[in-house]
Amino acid sequence: MISSLVLAISLLLLLNLGMVTLDNDDWTSRDTLAGQRLQEKFLQLRDAADSANGADTVDNIIRTWKVHRVDEHRRQITVEVLWKDVFGKLHTRSMSSLVVPDSLRPVNRRLRQPTHANETVTTR
Repeated sequence: MISSLVLAISLLLLLNLGMVTLDNDDWTSRDTLAGQRLQEKFLQLRDAADSANGADTVDNIIRTWKVHRVDEHRRQITVEVLWKDVFGKLHTRSMSSLVVPDSLRPVNRRLRQPTHANETVTTR
């Protein structure tokens, strides 16, 4: 009798563990997909000559973006993605960066890129 009770409780706990694992797997795949959609839009905006603020929905992931012209050659780009998990809870990721698109670079001046992560570049 007691062994049957212990077995039943063990099986219920194992079932619960399986459900938690499936939920985490769904969250991970949605988070990865959201990150990919975020990066796609960021790269698209970074390489475009003229970009405006906007929003769209791709794969049930809502993307919003803002492009702010800082000066003649630089733009601040911010992209945010929003999605719901299987429980209906909202999650968000965002990316923001200051960029100089190739189309806006000065004609007679090439900007040298750093070769190491801790290197700073100065132009004269």
